[in-house]
Amino acid sequence: MNSEHDNNEYIRRAKLESLSRILTCISDEELFRVEFSLCRDNVRFFELALPGLACVLTATLDLRDANKTICQIRLLSGGAIRLIDDPVDLIVALCDGFFVGVDTTIRERLINESRNNLANLTNSIKRFSDWADELSTELRLKNSTNLWDLIGQSDYWKAARFFEQWGSRGHPIHPFPKTKVGFTVEESTMYSPEYSSELPVTLLSIKREYVSVESLQSFGRCVDYMSENYEAWINRWKNDLTERGIDHRNYDAIPVHPWQLGNVISVLFADLIAKGDIIIGAGSAESFAPTLSFRTMMPVATSRPYIKLPVSVQATSVIRSLSHARAITGPRLSGIIQEVLSKDLALQRLIDFFPEELGVYLNGRGVTHIPDWNRNLSAIFRAPGSFMVNNAATFVVTAALTQASPGSGTPLFAEISLAYDRKTETGCLLLFKRYVDILIYSLLTMYMKYGIAWEGHQQNTGFLFDHHGKLARLALRDCSGLRIFGPDLEARGIKFEGVDGSDSAICDRGIVRAQLLHTLYRQNLGEIVNCLHLFIGIPKADLWKIAAFTTYKVIFLNKDTFLGDYKEEIEHFLYRDWSSKAFLSMRFREKGYLDIESRHPNPMRSFYEELKDLSPAEMTHELET
Repeated sequence: MNSEHDNNEYIRRAKLESLSRILTCISDEELFRVEFSLCRDNVRFFELALPGLACVLTATLDLRDANKTICQIRLLSGGAIRLIDDPVDLIVALCDGFFVGVDTTIRERLINESRNNLANLTNSIKRFSDWADELSTELRLKNSTNLWDLIGQSDYWKAARFFEQWGSRGHPIHPFPKTKVGFTVEESTMYSPEYSSELPVTLLSIKREYVSVESLQSFGRCVDYMSENYEAWINRWKNDLTERGIDHRNYDAIPVHPWQLGNVISVLFADLIAKGDIIIGAGSAESFAPTLSFRTMMPVATSRPYIKLPVSVQATSVIRSLSHARAITGPRLSGIIQEVLSKDLALQRLIDFFPEELGVYLNGRGVTHIPDWNRNLSAIFRAPGSFMVNNAATFVVTAALTQASPGSGTPLFAEISLAYDRKTETGCLLLFKRYVDILIYSLLTMYMKYGIAWEGHQQNTGFLFDHHGKLARLALRDCSGLRIFGPDLEARGIKFEGVDGSDSAICDRGIVRAQLLHTLYRQNLGEIVNCLHLFIGIPKADLWKIAAFTTYKVIFLNKDTFLGDYKEEIEHFLYRDWSSKAFLSMRFREKGYLDIESRHPNPMRSFYEELKDLSPAEMTHELET
């Protein structure tokens, strides 16, 4: 195919994928009051009345192939039909036909997000297509079709970086997964993980009185911590300042993302730069690679700490700045998790934790006149887990497990499962059982025993696989997003000191539980279940039954020490509808991105009665760990 034909094909695929995602949100989110819905053989059909346009929107979604998406508007008078093949046209139809009279600002914001997502998604699809061709060539040269054999057995750090990038297809249930409002299309290509970029991270030198740190190891300055982890970088920084006649002891250093430096720091902090209170460029830059979370940077060559940085653009729903509250909370919560793991040997055997060892931030002295001073210049240093450091296992971020191999055409999860059984379906079931036992036991036990709810979605979790391809441990990271029900934690003799501006400490158990249901069950497990059903053919009910039994057992095993009513927890997890963020609906609200939720049928409900009849002996049977 010629280049123009190729580009048109990528645009067509991006439009259909974007349409499919928006239509899926319409179908799933209660706000839209779908008139008629039918799902058969992995194809979903529904109708939605658009009274403002006197028409009906009809949609056909093939859950396996977005290329088969069909979206039409049928006029009620005369029955004329108009095909919708552009996501922007669909957004306009929703604004004019369903949300009649929607505010102009909201309308323009939605159209802008949709266009931004479409442009970035088109480039991303092209990148993954080209990348798949390159990998297919490598696999053929090695007489293999198995991506895991090609990558998973290579250098553990390079493999971890590869899976971060290969898994970056976007949020699984978001209507605009590639939105990065604030970046140009070229900048999105430069700074997004799937393009395998290496980016120069610069150190800002800042007068010490402006800077504070929160540290697991009681470091007084960021420079002191970095001297132990980035010795050559800090030595260059010190030498550079000395050559300029500046005493480095009067300064601390904060790393900064290249986009943030040119577009935010140089503007917001211009007066401090002019006075010499902030110095740019000392010590030259160090190369990092963006991870699945594009603002979290991974050292290119070695197992040194990751660095999470503010990048003040809107990615999916949120401006990705980094508040001083998060910089403080991250190390404090890491200390909590380390204490939990030191006391709980069962969890310790299952989890490899990536602690946030130091947060550095502006403390407010001399900068409070600057807009958003407390969100745009900060950093969190996250150490890799001990298994990664010791090259004992390969880290695979969860999002990569559902991505198809360019050789076999099956998901990475299925390729890895061959270590359990050479028959794909049998291997997938065995690996899924192991996956569920480790994931649910770890995260649900933390909730039941300690009141801790992780953001257990595909970006913040990963798994460590040994050199034989066997699943060894759960990897957990980004603990600044934890939710904690304080009374449960304090009952275990552990106290969390909260921070103003942080939403980690929650007084409502329901909010804490909802985080697990939304991120662990609907997103993480839900995506794995969908993947194995659609591409391997395993019935969803068989997979959810495994998850249901493990969930019930974990709750039962913790019932005697749980401060609440364990039977109520069983109902919430296994019987009642689940609540989940309604990502499309919330965008039509005047106040912006509020956490509007929709309800979803609980896929484990059908096993509820069966589970209640299990004997105590069956309940106390040790989980496979």
